[in-house]
Amino acid sequence: MSLTRLLCIPELVLHCLSDLAPSKFDDTSVRTLLACIATCRSLGEIAKTDLLWSPHYKARYSRDQGLEGEWYHRYISHRKTDLQAISLLDDIISTPSKRDESIVQLVEMGDLAWDALNMEAMSRVPDELRDIWAKQDRERQTERWEGIGEEWNGSIGEVQDRLTEEADRRNVKKDWIQRRWWARQALGTMARASAVHAMSKVFSDDRPDPVSLENARAFEEGIKALSGLMGANVAEIAHNYDNLARACGLHLESIGVSTDAQSPGFDLKAFSIGVCNWMASQGFKKANNDHYYDLMNHFPHKFMTTHRRTLPMSLVYTFVAIVTRLGLRASPVGFPGHVHAWIALPDSGPRWEDGSLAVDVFRSDETPLLSNETLRDKLQVLGIPEAQTGSLMGPAHASEMVFRAANNILHSVTRVQNQMDLSVSPETRAAALYASATTFLVARPEAADASRFIGGILSVVKEYFPLDTEPVLARALCERLTRDPHQSVGFQLRHVVDRLKQGFVEVNGRGSVQWWVGLVFRHRKFGYMGLVTGWDKECRAEEDWIQAVGVNELPRGRHQPFYAVLGEDGGTRYVAEENITPLPIISKEGEEHDGVTWSNIHEFVANSTGTIEQTFSRIEVNEEQGRAWFVPSANLAREYPGDMVVGQAYMQNLL
Repeated sequence: MSLTRLLCIPELVLHCLSDLAPSKFDDTSVRTLLACIATCRSLGEIAKTDLLWSPHYKARYSRDQGLEGEWYHRYISHRKTDLQAISLLDDIISTPSKRDESIVQLVEMGDLAWDALNMEAMSRVPDELRDIWAKQDRERQTERWEGIGEEWNGSIGEVQDRLTEEADRRNVKKDWIQRRWWARQALGTMARASAVHAMSKVFSDDRPDPVSLENARAFEEGIKALSGLMGANVAEIAHNYDNLARACGLHLESIGVSTDAQSPGFDLKAFSIGVCNWMASQGFKKANNDHYYDLMNHFPHKFMTTHRRTLPMSLVYTFVAIVTRLGLRASPVGFPGHVHAWIALPDSGPRWEDGSLAVDVFRSDETPLLSNETLRDKLQVLGIPEAQTGSLMGPAHASEMVFRAANNILHSVTRVQNQMDLSVSPETRAAALYASATTFLVARPEAADASRFIGGILSVVKEYFPLDTEPVLARALCERLTRDPHQSVGFQLRHVVDRLKQGFVEVNGRGSVQWWVGLVFRHRKFGYMGLVTGWDKECRAEEDWIQAVGVNELPRGRHQPFYAVLGEDGGTRYVAEENITPLPIISKEGEEHDGVTWSNIHEFVANSTGTIEQTFSRIEVNEEQGRAWFVPSANLAREYPGDMVVGQAYMQNLL
């Protein structure tokens, strides 16, 4: 059948084109539709049909993000934004001098850039290393959660078993290590910049009435911003709570508990207990003794998923988020010891006592409802003056509770540090400290001890979040803190920002240095395999170390080059040049061959993932020759410019 005759039956064409499979990773179907549009006007009109483009848009993007109009135009507009975002990411990866400018533009693009960057953060890795990042990528793929219940009661692996995972057939990019790392950095910075603005609104002078829905929303936004300051995608948190509330409402109705607060048969007690019971059935319970102090119990992106056995504040947050979505008024109550929830009908009266209940979500399995008499007795035992009991028993201002949550986080971070809890990574601990310190500065910049948080913020940004300097510190935070010229903390922070921007890069000319950054070698004396991450032209270690390990007794002594090294086991070492034997090593008989394999590369990456992500761009492996080269990142290439040429020559077997 000719094309002309085929176009006379548009339904048939539409049916054929609807079989083009939507894909998150593969553009083949979209390119086919675009080719149809370019063929002729008649076919083009059919190929632009909403029915065709909606699935392709939804496969790639997690939400509409404010775009309107036909799905074809939405898709084209969004893909143009994607290309712009990826171009800015390319600049961040390859050109350190453009990083501040590029991340500011990405922050301004906001949610429209999120999906594209999230895809880059999941850039395909070599098959031999895929398992190392599998869990991280699954977590990114399941940020948006459409289900309820048991999916989240177990591990992320159990979640993924219930999802249909599309195979990623994209090519492995030449800068895949740095691309993944900088994309994650950009997403984290975007989340933190947005969170500072959200937190600033929570602590604005215009505080809503504690009994109002506005107060509940401010509480939700403030606690959510703590996750944002950790770099989490908080838009998905709200979406997931929408799903939880919807599921909770359906369950309550199914067991005969009304969710219509305007109905004559509505029972606030039955409703409140029903919500608590449903939450418990979904895993939202008080934390066991062993897990009560888990650092991640404070953050909604975790306590709504993998840490549902959690703290009183977190359970109250979930309760308030659910019941307000179901039409009730609710707020946290800042009671001493642990918080509970206040809940009331939407029109029960102006006083907080009118038609309200106190709900102990944390101990809902024991005593879900608290009487005023019980609360007064507890306050009396604590020695609280009668004049203060009303403010401690009633709904609290959102800002007070968010500040309390930030203070709880700081105590948890201190506990992790004091107990040397190795289950919490240094980056996670630093991010939590950053979240609490930033909240303190936003909340109470006038406090006498506010400036003590500046140093902590400086060290965290310098070591873990290099893109935060301009958009988060200089723009979002400094602009808030320098509004009042009488408060010095903002100007102290401005000074810190100026120091961070004065980055000095020491360029190391090779001179007589024999080996290069990214070389995988065998230690001549101890036999372990190592990876060079940097070098000095002579030993720069502390004198005590030099004496302790006998550097001066080496044949070439302390004035030979020394190399910063990662071992296969993840340990760091400082090795003299004479002890480095590059691989492959071939025996004199030419039979035994000691070279680098993908198995060795896997050990290096698995045991030093964070360091390798920050340091290298990709890994070139030639198992047949037994050679491998960890290609330096743009930052490292600036420090050791001559090493790039030597590394390339090595892989081409020219050395």
